Amino acid sequence: MKKLRALIVGECPQLLMAMPSLLHRSGFDIDVISVNPLLKKSRFVTNFEAASNHQDMLDRLAAKDASTYDFIIPCDDFMLKNILDSNLTSAEKLKLLPVQNEKNFEHLFSKIGLSKVLAQENVTTPEFTSACGYEDIEKAAQKLAIL
Repeated sequence: MKKLRALIVGECPQLLMAMPSLLHRSGFDIDVISVNPLLKKSRFVTNFEAASNHQDMLDRLAAKDASTYDFIIPCDDFMLKNILDSNLTSAEKLKLLPVQNEKNFEHLFSKIGLSKVLAQENVTTPEFTSACGYEDIEKAAQKLAIL
């Protein structure tokens, strides 16, 4: 039986630390790309690549052959945002992000985007609005009946 492979990429220690053990128990070999060296010595990690910064993490991720992994996990919101904002093609982004098509990009790293996607599927979410600056925040709060 083929051994499953997972690639974890991110920097948030709280999210990164739990993933290797869980994936290992599920039968995965785990590779990690991170600016955070905490997982370098984990007994659950097969290969660790130390990145020097966020762009280096993204470059290393983009250089990977996504087809060699069964599961690619951007472990934190900032990694999702970095991938979304990158110069990668949409096809490359789809290989790295937890979505099935481009229209679902809008809900990644955006609670408002997620609410819009859920509303399209008739899933009720709390009311929302966006605001920039103190005056907009006050108007938004009044509109949502918070104040």
